[in-house]
Amino acid sequence: MGRVAALIVAFTGVFVGSAQAEEQLLPGSSFKDCATCPEMVVLPAGTFMMGSTPEETTLAEVRADAAEREQPKHAVTLARAFAIGRYEVTLAEYRAFVTATNRPDPDRCITWTEANDTWGEVDGASWQNAGFYQGEDHPVGCLDLKDVRDYSAWLSDVTGERYRVPSEAEWEYAARGGTATNQTWGDTMEHMCRFANASDLTRADVHKGVRDTPTRFFECRDGFVYTAPVGSFPPNAYGLYDMVGNIWEWVEDCFIVGYEGAPTDGSVRYDENNCDRLIVRGGGWYARNWFMRPAGRSREHPDYRSTTLGLRVVREID
Repeated sequence: MGRVAALIVAFTGVFVGSAQAEEQLLPGSSFKDCATCPEMVVLPAGTFMMGSTPEETTLAEVRADAAEREQPKHAVTLARAFAIGRYEVTLAEYRAFVTATNRPDPDRCITWTEANDTWGEVDGASWQNAGFYQGEDHPVGCLDLKDVRDYSAWLSDVTGERYRVPSEAEWEYAARGGTATNQTWGDTMEHMCRFANASDLTRADVHKGVRDTPTRFFECRDGFVYTAPVGSFPPNAYGLYDMVGNIWEWVEDCFIVGYEGAPTDGSVRYDENNCDRLIVRGGGWYARNWFMRPAGRSREHPDYRSTTLGLRVVREID
């Protein structure tokens, strides 16, 4: 174990010290490596089908250029168990990192400007000044790729364990929660507002949304305009919250259209000659409807900061 003794929270809710910790790191168990570290859930090794079929993208009304990013559907085998955050990293958790390292805030971030009902880069906007209310239990945004890598490296330094940004395959494996359907609750986009914080009529009312754009808003209300406190919606079968919705999440893979030639072992897909943008996953409170699926993929430049984009960490297990 690392320098800081792991505190394991088994399903009984009992905290276990470092002497017993490793034997408790079994699939389904959860733990925190330090008081301000994210809660982690251990996922089993396994094989799953990554991506989507043309039938799925047609059903979800995915735009043609976005649909081709998700295909062909293919088998991926993760040979080892790993742990992933039960929740998206929160403001409180990221604040611990900023405070400990004296990290300066960025000087601008892309956010919604209510004064003119549009998106734009706002001077002074940052992870702790999103332009709308966020409590300490909301997912942190306005993080670029360096921010999320540095945060993960700090967790590794503090705990002596190996924290990092997920691979895209690890992320989708976690998001699917052992299911084979298009959504973890079934094959349709129905009931979205019961299961996720999405771009819905609650947001449309405030942002004067274009209601005649069928893929911009779900015809339901989830009760949140912007981010929601993590864990506000039901978890998937792995006990993970907000894998779809709330806020986009960085992964480490380069953006390459389609899965032809992609790794089948869960590793990061990297091409130094074709990596000006990286994959982001999960959709969020401001996302086209078709992104709100475990298979949905988008991409951003490494230095992109937006109130819609944050992080969920992975911790490797020996």
